[in-house]
Amino acid sequence: MTTEWKNATRIFELKMGLIGSLYEKYACEDPPQVDMLSEVVTGITAPALAQYFAQDIQEMSVHRMQKALFSGCDTLRALADEKLKRDLVDLLFLVSELRGHTVWNPQVYAGTMGITVDALDDLVKTTQDTLVEMETLTLALHETLHQHEKLVPRHMAQNRF
Repeated sequence: MTTEWKNATRIFELKMGLIGSLYEKYACEDPPQVDMLSEVVTGITAPALAQYFAQDIQEMSVHRMQKALFSGCDTLRALADEKLKRDLVDLLFLVSELRGHTVWNPQVYAGTMGITVDALDDLVKTTQDTLVEMETLTLALHETLHQHEKLVPRHMAQNRF
């Protein structure tokens, strides 16, 4: 994903120095990064950024950047869905099992391994919270990809890139 992003943004890094004067000319309040993210995700362009794209960057570069962003989102969504959430559920099960053993025999685990019920309770809570956050990330990535499909129909996306 890092390589995809670097390839997609290389042209922006080369020409980024040109955008400062346009943002001064249009007295923009938001930094260029905010407008660029808005452009990539929604396709809506601020006037300064539109002029920047029209004069200094070819349209296909923007499309390549969109493609890289959404490819990275899809890769991250697949990783979160297929690997990380499953591994977190497995970890949660194992830690819960271990917590059950320590409840029945707290002296053995606390004395020999230094594992307490409270420490395992904290680990279970942290794992549960992480699993919820992972689901939130997955939903956000899915929504981003869904918005992209609504903005750029599949047949147009294939022809543009």
